[in-house]
Amino acid sequence: MTEAIDTIRATPSAVTAPSPLLSVRNIEVVYDDVILVLRGLSLEVPQGAIVALLGANGAGKSTTLKAISGLLKTEDGEVTRGEIIFNGERINGIDPDKIVRRGIFQVMEGRRIISDMTSLETCGSAPSPAATTESQPISKWFSTISRG
Repeated sequence: MTEAIDTIRATPSAVTAPSPLLSVRNIEVVYDDVILVLRGLSLEVPQGAIVALLGANGAGKSTTLKAISGLLKTEDGEVTRGEIIFNGERINGIDPDKIVRRGIFQVMEGRRIISDMTSLETCGSAPSPAATTESQPISKWFSTISRG
C-alpha cells in the first residue's frame, strides 16, 4: 500500500530587515557641471555597524564622504542622480549644517583641526542626536570599536 505524503511548504513570513542607518543609492556626482566623478555608487551602513570605505587614490572615497556630509557645494560639486537616506530621511541637497544636526559630520584628515586632542576627546566632541535624551558614555564606543 502506498501512502500519500503531503508536502507542507512554509511560506516565508513577512519578516522585514531593519532599515539601514545610512543608505547611498545609485548616486552620481558631478563637479563643475561637467566632470563626472562618481557613477552608480551604492552602499548601506546598518544600525550599530562600523564600516570602512576603502579604495585607491582617486577612486572617489573623499567625494563619497563629501556627498554624504553635504560638502560638495564648497567645491562646485553636486549629487545629480540617486539619493542619500539617513535615518529614514533623504539628506542629499540639504545644507551641511542641517546634516550635522541630524548626526553626520566629517573631520577632514590632515587639516590639524583637532591635532592637540586625544582620540577620546575627539569622539567626545562629536555632536550627538541623542544629546537631548539619555547619552551613552563614550567608553561604550571604544568597547564597540575594540570588538572588531
